[in-house]
Amino acid sequence: MATSILAHASPDRRYILHLVYDGSDDAPLDAFERFSGTRLEVRLVKARNVFAGAATAYPGMPPVSFLRLALADLLPNVPKVLSIDPDMICLTNVAPCFDTELGDAPMAAVVDLAMANGLAGEIKEGRPNREGSKHRYFAGRLGLDLQAMGRYFNAGLMLFDLERFRREGFFERAQAFVAAPGETLRWSEQCVLNAFFGRVYKPLPDRWNVLLDPPRPRDYGAGGLALIGRAGEARNDPAILHFNWKTKPWLRAFIPTGQAKTWWAYALAAPVHWRLKLREPLATRRLVRALLEPSVLVRAVRVRRLLRARLASRFRRGD
Repeated sequence: MATSILAHASPDRRYILHLVYDGSDDAPLDAFERFSGTRLEVRLVKARNVFAGAATAYPGMPPVSFLRLALADLLPNVPKVLSIDPDMICLTNVAPCFDTELGDAPMAAVVDLAMANGLAGEIKEGRPNREGSKHRYFAGRLGLDLQAMGRYFNAGLMLFDLERFRREGFFERAQAFVAAPGETLRWSEQCVLNAFFGRVYKPLPDRWNVLLDPPRPRDYGAGGLALIGRAGEARNDPAILHFNWKTKPWLRAFIPTGQAKTWWAYALAAPVHWRLKLREPLATRRLVRALLEPSVLVRAVRVRRLLRARLASRFRRGD
């Protein structure tokens, strides 16, 4: 993810990656040693995770994901931030997304088309009010009405107005919401954010968070032709690919997608020492397999050319 940001970085902008984690040492910075001096400055933000015991029904999200709810306090001098999941690959410059004018909105995000399809499926099958349905969960646990349910956003990419979050005490309010009795949060902090901002956030174009699971546009059939077309349009012109759920190429059993080769190309081209690349979760066998794939190598060479220009473009303090 960091490599993809740097590869498409604007030559006249400086980028700061706040790497938030709840570890006890600075080991994660080892992987970013060769980013030093580039236009992507990496800052490690160690945090005590007050949400470590929060219950969630989503097994794919570690407790550290809840720290998104604390970003305003963890980054006290940062006015706004673009939160990007580590399982994303940026195919263009993220600066225009960061520059989005929020107006009166506290944040911006992309509608979760997969969730919209799931909600449409419940209505189509006549089960929106059945026990365990998404509709009942959204209404009962998150307090969302039908309009807000249709706007439910994915937390993979979000633009936060941190000054407003601090002013309105969002961190404390989020803690209270997570601790409140009720149904277990199904999709971790994503549900918390939707409960607070689902009605008022600013929608971003779908291309800024293209979910790869479901893997095909026709899998959005429950939402009708309009949703199929919307998903297809985003896939045809993606700004950011999101290897969500089981489409992560480094998993032992992942859902194959045509975009997996793109992920491996960025992984191979990353300015990271090979001893780190050979560690889990990549694994030597899968990395060698990617090296032997001609189309992956061609893409990796292209990425390296982009990186070479950025790696040579050292920023000066004050840029």
